[in-house]
Amino acid sequence: MSRPVVEPPDGSPAALSSLFAVCLAGIAWSLTVPYSTTGAGIATIGWLLAALALSVGDRRLLSTAACGLVLGVFVAAGDGARSAAVLVGVLASVLAWDLGNNAIGIGRQLGRDASTVGIELRHAGASLAVGACIVAIAYVPSMLVRGARPLVAVVFLLVAAGLIALAVGPDDSLSVRLPE
Repeated sequence: MSRPVVEPPDGSPAALSSLFAVCLAGIAWSLTVPYSTTGAGIATIGWLLAALALSVGDRRLLSTAACGLVLGVFVAAGDGARSAAVLVGVLASVLAWDLGNNAIGIGRQLGRDASTVGIELRHAGASLAVGACIVAIAYVPSMLVRGARPLVAVVFLLVAAGLIALAVGPDDSLSVRLPE
């Protein structure tokens, strides 16, 4: 009796999540273009790095790309971008990073040829829903502050994300363990 030969996964990132991530990086880029040429330049590099990272499956390069996208949005915020554009740009950057990491993880575990569309769609939908809630929570207070720069919106975004992380995170994440 011979055992069937099982080939390991090829390790290529999952196609659908990779496509979503690159499109989201493009959205983040497009929100910097009308406001800042410097921000658009930084975001362009981030977008290209995201595409490269997802073609080779490199998480570190993807994280660098996401940082470039967020930095581009922050520069646009400093140059007068509207609060909504800043919030959506940061959300798109973070979602690009999240979905890209998911694509790389699925690719390493199952390979590109595995049927993972359902898993990828559920992950993308859940990430988008949480991100949309965070943006909504951050947008309302940022509109109440008159004459504030859009960076105030980013502060509210971070506060809202932290509060949601505390609400849905594991219970033991706040506990402190002392060495014995």
